Amino acid sequence: MPFAFLKSLNCASGRSTQITKRTRKANQKSAARRSQEVNADAQIVPGQEIPNFSTFSPDESNNFIERQFSSDEHISFWDIGNYKYTLKRCDNGYVLGDKLVDLLSERAKIEEDYSKSLKQWSKKWNGYLDKNSSEAEEAKRGWRGLLEVANQSADVHLDLCKKLINDPVQKIKDWLKLRYEKNFFNFKQTKEFENEFEIAEKSWAELCDKLKKCKKEYFDAIQTVEQSSKNLTMAESNPKYTLDQRNRLEEKAKRAKEEEEKARRLYQDTLTEMDLYKPRHISKMSEVFEKTQNFELERIIFFKQIFLKCHELLQIHNDETFEDIFDNFLQKVNLINPENDLDWWAKNFGVETRANWPSFEEPN
Repeated sequence: MPFAFLKSLNCASGRSTQITKRTRKANQKSAARRSQEVNADAQIVPGQEIPNFSTFSPDESNNFIERQFSSDEHISFWDIGNYKYTLKRCDNGYVLGDKLVDLLSERAKIEEDYSKSLKQWSKKWNGYLDKNSSEAEEAKRGWRGLLEVANQSADVHLDLCKKLINDPVQKIKDWLKLRYEKNFFNFKQTKEFENEFEIAEKSWAELCDKLKKCKKEYFDAIQTVEQSSKNLTMAESNPKYTLDQRNRLEEKAKRAKEEEEKARRLYQDTLTEMDLYKPRHISKMSEVFEKTQNFELERIIFFKQIFLKCHELLQIHNDETFEDIFDNFLQKVNLINPENDLDWWAKNFGVETRANWPSFEEPN
């Protein structure tokens, strides 16, 4: 007995030691893994910029990426949560404004570079005329006149560069700053619309959850009735079942049928409740949607004003070709009708989309 006891004690001690070793190794691996994860998080890839959140801009994050929309998506505004597309349109307004700033700034840089090129070109050939040319003085007047045109044109293009920066570009920046108050995650106005949509949709969403639950209970009740009926039929045709067993199965089938009728009534009552509430839901959601429409209307009108100002500034030549270009541009700008965009949105993503209202369904 003492020998057996010592042997079992040694075995237990050995197992304990093995367990301790495995535990220690597991802890070491876990610590090493956590250390690697921390190092990976802290690792700076060469050439990679560290985001400066103190000067946060939506363009420096992935939160505000322009989202394109198409009428081919067949999205119903009335489906739960689908107001998110309209919220994204609000965010798109900032992105589009920022892109328009880039576009006009690039155009201003082109004008500045062209002005510098004209000045350098004029200086080069005036130097040639002053030092190396064998041209006669009277003929030089033609050369000088051509170079003077370049100098004057350079001044016009440089002035256009300054006007583009000081007027439409700065105007858009100021407008974006006033219109879109931003934080790390979203714009203030978009968040306000989101909150209003959530409040407007809350009761309807609760009814939808209730309907989903009632529908499931009704479908489950039908399956229970079918299974109870099968069990009862099988028992009636099987002599092995006693009368008491058959009576219990019959009672069970009867209760299942009663539960089915109860679930059916609850399902139908919930649909009726939703039909009664639907006009109010439409009114509440449409009210918030109209606010987003007005928000977008203001943006389109502002952009139209910017385009008209660009039309005014860019007409620096009287050549017939330029007149045709800018007349065509003016016609396109004047043809901008914000109502068409708003109507298109309403038909494809708003209150005029086809609604998928709940209706009573039987299981397949």
